[in-house]
Amino acid sequence: MTGFFAALLLSAAAADSSRWVVTNHGRPAGEMVATTRGDSLIVRFVFRDRNRGTRLETRYRRAATGVLVSGESRPILGGGEVGQPTEAFALVNDTVVAGTLRAALKPGGWVGLRNSTPWETAAMARHLLGRPGRVAPLVPNGEVRATLIADTTLRLRGRPLRARLVMMARGDGAPPVGVWLDGRGDLLATEVQWFITAREEVTTLLPVLRRIELAWRNREAERIAA
Repeated sequence: MTGFFAALLLSAAAADSSRWVVTNHGRPAGEMVATTRGDSLIVRFVFRDRNRGTRLETRYRRAATGVLVSGESRPILGGGEVGQPTEAFALVNDTVVAGTLRAALKPGGWVGLRNSTPWETAAMARHLLGRPGRVAPLVPNGEVRATLIADTTLRLRGRPLRARLVMMARGDGAPPVGVWLDGRGDLLATEVQWFITAREEVTTLLPVLRRIELAWRNREAERIAA
Protein backbone atom coordinates (compact mmCIF):
# COMPACT_ATOMS: atom_id res chain seq x y z
CA MET A 1 0.00 0.00 0.00
CA THR A 2 2.86 2.34 0.84
CA GLY A 3 4.36 1.77 -2.60
CA PHE A 4 0.97 2.48 -4.22
CA PHE A 5 0.62 5.88 -2.51
CA ALA A 6 4.27 6.70 -3.25
CA ALA A 7 3.57 6.03 -6.94
CA LEU A 8 0.56 8.34 -6.79
CA LEU A 9 2.64 11.11 -5.26
CA LEU A 10 5.35 10.70 -7.87
CA SER A 11 2.74 10.78 -10.61
CA ALA A 12 1.19 13.96 -9.20
CA ALA A 13 4.61 15.61 -9.08
CA ALA A 14 5.62 14.49 -12.57
CA ALA A 15 6.46 17.25 -14.99
CA ASP A 16 4.64 17.75 -18.28
CA SER A 17 6.75 19.25 -21.08
CA SER A 18 5.91 20.72 -24.49
CA ARG A 19 8.50 21.56 -27.13
CA TRP A 20 8.63 23.95 -30.08
CA VAL A 21 11.46 24.38 -32.58
CA VAL A 22 12.92 27.70 -33.66
CA THR A 23 13.86 28.10 -37.32
CA ASN A 24 15.52 30.82 -39.37
CA HIS A 25 14.42 30.66 -43.02
CA GLY A 26 13.92 26.92 -42.61
CA ARG A 27 17.22 26.31 -40.81
CA PRO A 28 17.10 24.87 -37.25
CA ALA A 29 18.20 27.56 -34.81
CA GLY A 30 17.06 26.41 -31.36
CA GLU A 31 14.05 25.43 -29.31
CA MET A 32 11.53 26.48 -26.69
CA VAL A 33 10.52 24.03 -23.96
CA ALA A 34 7.69 24.67 -21.47
CA THR A 35 7.67 22.42 -18.41
CA THR A 36 4.68 22.36 -16.05
CA ARG A 37 4.79 20.90 -12.54
CA GLY A 38 1.73 21.56 -10.40
CA ASP A 39 1.04 25.31 -10.44
CA SER A 40 4.52 26.22 -11.68
CA LEU A 41 5.72 26.65 -15.26
CA ILE A 42 9.24 27.11 -16.60
CA VAL A 43 9.84 28.18 -20.22
CA ARG A 44 13.37 27.90 -21.67
CA PHE A 45 13.86 29.76 -24.94
CA VAL A 46 17.26 29.31 -26.58
CA PHE A 47 18.15 29.98 -30.21
CA ARG A 48 21.04 31.37 -32.19
CA ASP A 49 21.94 31.80 -35.85
CA ARG A 50 24.75 33.98 -37.25
CA ASN A 51 25.30 35.90 -34.00
CA ARG A 52 21.60 36.61 -33.46
CA GLY A 53 19.48 34.95 -30.84
CA THR A 54 18.07 34.74 -27.34
CA ARG A 55 18.92 32.77 -24.21
CA LEU A 56 16.05 33.26 -21.79
CA GLU A 57 14.18 31.42 -19.06
CA THR A 58 10.84 32.61 -17.69
CA ARG A 59 9.22 31.18 -14.58
CA TYR A 60 5.57 31.48 -13.58
CA ARG A 61 3.05 30.42 -11.00
CA ARG A 62 -0.55 30.04 -12.12
CA ALA A 63 -3.85 30.03 -10.27
CA ALA A 64 -6.33 27.23 -10.87
CA THR A 65 -8.08 29.54 -13.35
CA GLY A 66 -4.87 29.82 -15.39
CA VAL A 67 -4.23 33.44 -14.34
CA LEU A 68 -0.52 34.23 -13.90
CA VAL A 69 0.03 35.13 -10.25
CA SER A 70 3.80 35.63 -10.51
CA GLY A 71 6.49 35.64 -13.13
CA GLU A 72 10.18 36.34 -13.57
CA SER A 73 12.63 36.52 -16.46
CA ARG A 74 16.21 35.19 -16.15
CA PRO A 75 19.11 35.00 -18.61
CA ILE A 76 20.59 31.62 -19.50
CA LEU A 77 24.33 32.05 -19.19
CA GLY A 78 27.04 30.69 -21.45
CA GLY A 79 27.53 27.51 -19.47
CA GLY A 80 23.81 26.71 -19.43
CA GLU A 81 23.25 27.87 -15.86
CA VAL A 82 20.45 30.31 -15.12
CA GLY A 83 21.25 33.82 -13.92
CA GLN A 84 19.47 36.07 -11.47
CA PRO A 85 16.07 37.60 -12.32
CA THR A 86 16.20 40.72 -14.46
CA GLU A 87 12.45 41.33 -14.19
CA ALA A 88 9.67 40.01 -11.95
CA PHE A 89 6.07 40.60 -10.94
CA ALA A 90 3.68 39.15 -8.38
CA LEU A 91 -0.08 39.43 -8.02
CA VAL A 92 -1.01 40.03 -4.38
CA ASN A 93 -4.77 39.93 -4.04
CA ASP A 94 -5.72 42.42 -6.80
CA THR A 95 -2.46 44.39 -6.73
CA VAL A 96 0.45 43.87 -9.12
CA VAL A 97 3.85 44.29 -7.46
CA ALA A 98 6.79 44.72 -9.85
CA GLY A 99 9.85 46.42 -8.38
CA THR A 100 8.71 49.81 -7.16
CA LEU A 101 5.42 49.54 -9.07
CA ARG A 102 2.22 48.94 -7.14
CA ALA A 103 -0.84 48.93 -9.39
CA ALA A 104 -4.34 47.53 -9.22
CA LEU A 105 -5.19 44.79 -11.68
CA LYS A 106 -8.55 45.66 -13.19
CA PRO A 107 -11.12 42.87 -13.68
CA GLY A 108 -10.14 40.76 -16.66
CA GLY A 109 -6.79 42.54 -16.90
CA TRP A 110 -3.58 41.06 -18.22
CA VAL A 111 -0.22 41.14 -16.48
CA GLY A 112 2.95 39.62 -17.89
CA LEU A 113 6.65 40.12 -18.49
CA ARG A 114 8.15 42.67 -20.87
CA ASN A 115 11.03 40.30 -21.69
CA SER A 116 9.16 37.09 -22.40
CA THR A 117 8.74 34.27 -24.92
CA PRO A 118 6.23 33.15 -27.57
CA TRP A 119 4.62 31.02 -24.86
CA GLU A 120 3.45 34.17 -23.07
CA THR A 121 2.36 35.78 -26.34
CA ALA A 122 0.09 32.79 -26.96
CA ALA A 123 -1.18 32.91 -23.36
CA MET A 124 -2.17 36.56 -23.80
CA ALA A 125 -3.93 35.79 -27.09
CA ARG A 126 -5.84 32.95 -25.44
CA HIS A 127 -6.85 35.27 -22.60
CA LEU A 128 -8.07 37.94 -25.01
CA LEU A 129 -10.14 35.52 -27.09
CA GLY A 130 -12.08 34.69 -23.95
CA ARG A 131 -12.76 38.32 -23.07
CA PRO A 132 -15.81 40.40 -24.07
CA GLY A 133 -14.83 42.39 -27.12
CA ARG A 134 -11.45 40.59 -27.08
CA VAL A 135 -9.95 43.45 -25.09
CA ALA A 136 -8.24 43.58 -21.68
CA PRO A 137 -6.78 46.36 -19.52
CA LEU A 138 -3.04 46.39 -18.91
CA VAL A 139 -0.93 47.30 -15.89
CA PRO A 140 -0.36 50.12 -15.05
CA ASN A 141 -2.49 51.61 -17.83
CA GLY A 142 -3.70 51.14 -21.38
CA GLU A 143 -5.28 48.11 -22.95
CA VAL A 144 -4.58 45.35 -25.46
CA ARG A 145 -7.06 44.23 -28.10
CA ALA A 146 -7.08 41.06 -30.18
CA THR A 147 -8.43 40.58 -33.69
CA LEU A 148 -9.10 37.10 -35.04
CA ILE A 149 -7.66 37.32 -38.54
CA ALA A 150 -8.11 33.73 -39.69
CA ASP A 151 -9.80 30.62 -38.34
CA THR A 152 -9.15 27.68 -40.61
CA THR A 153 -8.80 23.90 -40.53
CA LEU A 154 -5.68 22.31 -42.00
CA ARG A 155 -4.68 18.67 -42.43
CA LEU A 156 -1.76 17.36 -40.42
CA ARG A 157 -0.81 13.72 -40.81
CA GLY A 158 -4.29 12.98 -42.09
CA ARG A 159 -6.05 14.64 -39.17
CA PRO A 160 -7.81 18.03 -38.99
CA LEU A 161 -5.95 20.80 -37.21
CA ARG A 162 -7.63 24.05 -36.29
CA ALA A 163 -5.39 27.09 -36.78
CA ARG A 164 -6.29 30.62 -35.67
CA LEU A 165 -4.25 33.71 -36.43
CA VAL A 166 -4.64 36.33 -33.68
CA MET A 167 -3.19 39.83 -34.01
CA MET A 168 -2.84 41.91 -30.84
CA ALA A 169 -2.48 45.70 -30.65
CA ARG A 170 -1.76 47.73 -27.52
CA GLY A 171 -3.05 51.03 -28.87
CA ASP A 172 0.23 52.88 -28.25
CA GLY A 173 1.27 53.04 -31.89
CA ALA A 174 3.45 49.94 -31.73
CA PRO A 175 2.88 47.44 -34.55
CA PRO A 176 0.53 44.56 -33.71
CA VAL A 177 1.94 41.22 -32.62
CA GLY A 178 0.57 38.01 -34.11
CA VAL A 179 0.46 34.38 -33.11
CA TRP A 180 -1.12 31.16 -34.38
CA LEU A 181 -3.16 29.11 -31.88
CA ASP A 182 -4.67 25.65 -32.19
CA GLY A 183 -8.23 24.75 -31.20
CA ARG A 184 -7.32 24.56 -27.50
CA GLY A 185 -5.58 27.92 -27.53
CA ASP A 186 -2.06 26.48 -27.40
CA LEU A 187 0.80 27.88 -29.46
CA LEU A 188 1.09 26.54 -33.01
CA ALA A 189 3.53 29.08 -34.44
CA THR A 190 4.62 32.68 -34.21
CA GLU A 191 3.94 35.19 -36.95
CA VAL A 192 6.12 35.66 -40.03
CA GLN A 193 9.47 37.03 -38.89
CA TRP A 194 13.21 36.38 -39.02
CA PHE A 195 12.99 33.60 -36.42
CA ILE A 196 9.82 31.50 -36.23
CA THR A 197 8.87 29.31 -33.25
CA ALA A 198 6.54 26.42 -34.10
CA ARG A 199 5.48 23.01 -32.92
CA GLU A 200 7.85 20.60 -34.62
CA GLU A 201 5.16 18.69 -36.47
CA VAL A 202 3.64 21.96 -37.71
CA THR A 203 6.78 23.17 -39.51
CA THR A 204 5.62 21.45 -42.71
CA LEU A 205 2.53 23.71 -42.63
CA LEU A 206 4.42 26.97 -42.17
CA PRO A 207 4.24 27.87 -45.90
CA VAL A 208 0.43 27.66 -45.68
CA LEU A 209 0.32 29.76 -42.52
CA ARG A 210 2.65 32.32 -44.12
CA ARG A 211 0.43 32.67 -47.19
CA ILE A 212 -2.64 33.32 -45.03
CA GLU A 213 -0.82 35.88 -42.91
CA LEU A 214 0.83 37.67 -45.84
CA ALA A 215 -2.50 37.91 -47.64
CA TRP A 216 -3.91 39.72 -44.60
CA ARG A 217 -0.85 41.99 -44.35
CA ASN A 218 -1.19 42.92 -48.02
CA ARG A 219 -4.85 43.79 -47.50
CA GLU A 220 -3.92 45.92 -44.50
CA ALA A 221 -1.27 47.73 -46.51
CA GLU A 222 -3.80 48.51 -49.24
CA ARG A 223 -6.33 49.71 -46.66
CA ILE A 224 -3.81 52.04 -45.02
CA ALA A 225 -2.61 53.34 -48.40
CA ALA A 226 -6.19 54.11 -49.39
